[in-house]
Amino acid sequence: MTAAGAGWRWRTDLLVAVVLLPRVSRRLRATGYRSTRRWLDERLPGAPEPLDEPADPAASVELARALALVVRLAARLTSDATCLRTSLVLRHLLRRHSLPSTIRLGVRRGSNGGPLSFHAWVEVADVVVSESGADLAGYEVFADDISFDVPL
Repeated sequence: MTAAGAGWRWRTDLLVAVVLLPRVSRRLRATGYRSTRRWLDERLPGAPEPLDEPADPAASVELARALALVVRLAARLTSDATCLRTSLVLRHLLRRHSLPSTIRLGVRRGSNGGPLSFHAWVEVADVVVSESGADLAGYEVFADDISFDVPL
């Protein structure tokens, strides 16, 4: 792909992310995670299923991190972009590029016995791509590809 072609692809990915973030937010509140994820998967008719293992994990992680930057930019342009919502949109973009990914959900206790905090992130080839690993310090994964279906 030429540099100009790659530029258009990134613009398209940004547009998709900007459009999807508010829609994902509304759907999560109305129908829950599983239904929203199924709805996103249906947005890619005929798309090849992601491979179980990427052919080149390093290149896949690099592309996934670039797409994560696109989603972070889209989140700045929209409102109500939580970690779960951005993780779902990032997973969708990764599927558009035929990259397998996993959404993780973790929990950590606040300092001095404070309240629990929850966080969602995306991994490709067992590498965190949605943010820096330092941001996840103290989180314990309690769900891989969460499957609850209650409005959020």
